[in-house]
Parts: sequence; structure tokens; C-alpha cells
Amino acid sequence: MKATGDLLAALEERFRGVNRADLPLGARLSIVADAVRTLSPNFTYNVDQFVDRLKQVEAGVRAPVVGETMPGFMLPDSEGHFRTLDEILAGGPAIVVFYRGHWCPYCRLTISALAQIAPEVAPCRIVCITAERGNSPRPYGWRRAPIFRSCATWTTGTPCP
Repeated sequence: MKATGDLLAALEERFRGVNRADLPLGARLSIVADAVRTLSPNFTYNVDQFVDRLKQVEAGVRAPVVGETMPGFMLPDSEGHFRTLDEILAGGPAIVVFYRGHWCPYCRLTISALAQIAPEVAPCRIVCITAERGNSPRPYGWRRAPIFRSCATWTTGTPCP
């Protein structure tokens, strides 16, 4: 197993190469997953165990599916102001995505792909919500899509309400 710094550097290199590739998102995610399996079998084992536990308790089974109304919520934006789902939807339809944080290569690939399709799904806004706190860097790929504004708790296709 590689030292943590070496592992992170190798994953970052793989991520950057894959993110530039002209491949569907699923293929890019698979390439990164294969790299993680190769570079850190222990990490992969732990993630697989965690995912199995989530499946056993049917985590997410009752989550809304595409087209269903999402339960209301209130979350702080990057300036500490609480915002609601109703405020987001007042601006029109929205795609709501939850992600772990800027440090997650799978999340970064997904957010990069969302940034690429944003013009195609307009006027629907893409809202990405994370539990990550503080002044994290803008999610990778959103730098290329100036219509996105980064918030500590969410990132939207238009300025936060």
C-alpha cells in the first residue's frame, strides 16, 4: 500500500487525466474506481463493507426519485443565511444533487459532468448540496462553467436565492 501522500497524488493524477477524457461519466467513474482498487485495496475493502451495510439497512430506499417532490429543507449558504427548498424552486425547476465534498474524486467527476450539461438542462438549475463546511475550493469543473456560483453548503446554476 502506498503512503497516504503518494496515494493521494496518484489518485489526483488519475482524476485529472480521466476528467479531461471524452468519455461518458460512468466510464470515467469506473476508471477512477479501478485506480482506487489497485492503489489502495484496504480502502476499497472498507468502502465495500460500508456500502454493504447501507444496502442491508435499505439506506435511501425511501428517497425521492426523479419527478417526485423532495421534502422541504433549510440549509445555510456560504454567508450563513438559511435558505429553503421553496426559495430554490421559486426560480424554476431544479436538479438537486448531494455530494460528499471537493476532496472526493467521484463527486468531482460527477460535478464536472453536471457543469458540462448545465446549458442543455437550462432553465432547470443544478443545486449541489454538501455537508462539507468552511471555505472549500470550488468543485472541480465548475471553474469552466461561470454560470455556477459556489457556496459552502450548496452550489447552484444561478446565484443562491
